[in-house]
Amino acid sequence: DNASPCVLYLTRGDTAERFSQFDLDALEAFVKGHKFGLVTEINADSFGPVAENGLPVLLAVLSKQRDAASKELEAKIYAPAKALKGTFLAAKIDGDRYKRFLTRYGLSQKQFPCFIIVDFENERYWSVPSGKSLVSVNEIEAWVRDVAEGKQPYTPLVAWYNPRRYMRKVSKFMRRFSDTQIMILTVVASLFGAGLLFMCFTWIEGDADGMYARREDNRTPPAPSAPAATDKSKTE
Repeated sequence: DNASPCVLYLTRGDTAERFSQFDLDALEAFVKGHKFGLVTEINADSFGPVAENGLPVLLAVLSKQRDAASKELEAKIYAPAKALKGTFLAAKIDGDRYKRFLTRYGLSQKQFPCFIIVDFENERYWSVPSGKSLVSVNEIEAWVRDVAEGKQPYTPLVAWYNPRRYMRKVSKFMRRFSDTQIMILTVVASLFGAGLLFMCFTWIEGDADGMYARREDNRTPPAPSAPAATDKSKTE
């Protein structure tokens, strides 16, 4: 019944989705699953959620200095965004405003407008291959699929040996747990560490006592040997 109360999810370039299950948990799950539009605009408020969404981001970098070309490029992102929904997140960003941020990904203002794919979680990005221009929607989609299948080389932002790379992974893993669970894990780890230290000190102390005893044994002079028995018959 189209007249029944419902929630409609509407976003540019995508089909409307209707939600009519008025259950709090189901509604909360629906809202969380649709917190991004088909193409999200990245700014100071949305950057955090976009960077932490867990999916690589197909990013359209736009420029008001090249307004016509930017509008043409922006119009091409919606079809790939819809086709690759759930695998990639599509977004757009004002390159003129955030040009200093974009230099981190090897981009300069003279290259705007352009596409780039950024994997914020793993700190790496993919630039459009040199000499290749993504003119059609099909070419854009094919490039993104090649990235998803590992056919395109990426550029790392952090060297593999940098501790920051692993600290981010640990931080993300810890976010899966509630504060209570983290507190319990901390207590268990502390007790385990204290027990391990106690065992080490006990072993070291026992080993030191053994070494001291052996050293004392080496310092004690050997007992004199008993005199040899004499043959009385030979003496007489």
